[in-house]
Amino acid sequence: MNGSLLMKKVQISNRRIGKVSIRGFMFAVIVFLFCLLVALILLQDNDAPAHYKMLFLLPLVFGVMNVILCQLYDSFTNIGTICIWAFECFRMVITPLIMRLGGYYSVMKNNIQANMPTAIALMLYECVVVYLTIWNESARKTRSSHTSKKRSNGIRYILFAMVAFLIVVAIFNPHSISTFKTIKDIALDTFTTWTGMGTTRFNTGTLTRVTATLFTMVFSWCRYLVSIAFIIWCKKRFSSFVAVCLSMIPIVAQMFFITATIMDSIVCAFVLLIVLAKIYPKYRSNIVKCAVGALVILIGVYFGFRFVTKQASNAWGFLSENAIAYASGIDNVAAMLNVDNESKWSSFFFNIYGAIPFNSTLFGLSGEKLAAIFNAANGRVDGHIPPTIGAGYYYYGFLLAPIESFLFSKLSIKFGEKAQKEKNVWKYTVLILISILCAMEFNAYNLAIVLNYITTLAIPLYFITNYSNDIEFEYSR
Repeated sequence: MNGSLLMKKVQISNRRIGKVSIRGFMFAVIVFLFCLLVALILLQDNDAPAHYKMLFLLPLVFGVMNVILCQLYDSFTNIGTICIWAFECFRMVITPLIMRLGGYYSVMKNNIQANMPTAIALMLYECVVVYLTIWNESARKTRSSHTSKKRSNGIRYILFAMVAFLIVVAIFNPHSISTFKTIKDIALDTFTTWTGMGTTRFNTGTLTRVTATLFTMVFSWCRYLVSIAFIIWCKKRFSSFVAVCLSMIPIVAQMFFITATIMDSIVCAFVLLIVLAKIYPKYRSNIVKCAVGALVILIGVYFGFRFVTKQASNAWGFLSENAIAYASGIDNVAAMLNVDNESKWSSFFFNIYGAIPFNSTLFGLSGEKLAAIFNAANGRVDGHIPPTIGAGYYYYGFLLAPIESFLFSKLSIKFGEKAQKEKNVWKYTVLILISILCAMEFNAYNLAIVLNYITTLAIPLYFITNYSNDIEFEYSR
C-alpha cells in the first residue's frame, strides 16, 4: 500500500515541478542549450566586425528567458504563443547564426557602427517585454466564454452576393480586377515586381479605381470564406479521410492567387490548415506536420529560386540579407536610427490614415508613411519594412519603444485563447487569423501593415461570420 502511494507521488512529481511541467522544462533546457551554442559561435568569431561583438547577447538572452519563463511551453495550444515564440526564435537566434555564416551581409549598413549598440539594446528590451507579456497572459486564469447562438444562416447569401460581384466585375470590367501571379511564376525575374499592377494605376476617385479596390477587398474575404464553405461541404458529404483530402484543394489553390503582398497566400493557406486540423482532430498531428513541412518547403523553394534569378554568388550571404529583411533583423533595427525627426508625426498620421478603406477617394490626402521615409533615409527603393521596435524608439523614445510589441503580443495571445474556446468554424478562422497577424506585427510586419489588414480584412470577416449558423456549421471537437 505504501509502495503504491510512493509510486503515485513519483509519477506526479515526474509530471510537474511546481507550476512547470517536466516536458515544458526539458524543452526550455534544450532551447537554452541551442541558444547557448549559437551565442558561443558568435562570441568566438574573431573575424566579425567590431560592432557585432555583442550580437551574441541576442540568442543568449532569448535562451535565458526561455528557462526563466518556461511555463509558456505549457501554453503551446495557443496559436498566438506558438507564433510569437517561433518568430522571436528566428529573429533572436536563427538570424544571427545565418548572419555569422553569411559574413554578416545585409543591405542596411549606413552608420551601422554607431547604431548597433542601441539596436541590440532595443531588441533585448523588446524580447524581455514580450516574454513577460506571454508569461503574464498565460498565467492569468480567464473565465470560459460562451458564444451566443444565432439561428440565421445569412452567410450563404452574403457569400453568394460576393462571388456574384467578383464574376460580374471579371466579365464586364476585367481590366479593373486584381492582378495575380501563381507559384509557377516564382522562377521569373519579375515575380516580385508589381509596379503599375496595383489599384494605384487608376486615377483617384474614378469608378474604375473604386471597383478595383472593392474587388481586391472582396476577393480577400472570399479566399477565406469560400474555402471554409467548401471544407464544411466536404465534411457533411464524405468520410473524414476523403473530406480532408478534398479540403486540401482550396488550400493549395491559394498558391495560384498570389498578390503583391506575397505573404497573403501563405498566411491564408496556413490558417486554413490550422482550421482543418481543428475540424478533424483524428488527423490533427498529420495536418500540423503537413502545414509546417509545406511552409518550410515553400519558403525554401521561394528563396532558392530568388537566389538563382538574382544570380547571387554567396548562398549564406543571400540568406543573411533576406533573413534580416523579412524578419525585422538587427541591421534593419539599426537602420531605423538613421531616420530624422522631420517627418515623424506626419508619417505616424499617414500610417494610420493608410488603413482607412478608400482613403484617397474619400479624403484625397497624400503623404509618406514611415516605410517610405525609412527606405529613403537608408538609400533604398526596394520596400524594406521598418521594424516595430525601431519605429517605437523613433516615435515614443527608448522607455516606451516596446509599447506596440507589448500590445500586439497581448492581443495575439488573447485572440488565440478566444479561438481555443470558439465552437463556430467561421469565427474560429477569423480569430486564428487575427492572432497570427498580431504576432507578425512586431516580427515581420509593422503597425501600418497590420492596421490595414485589420480594417480591410479582419473586421469585415468578423462581421460577416456573425451571420453564420452556429448549429448548422458547428464542428465536433
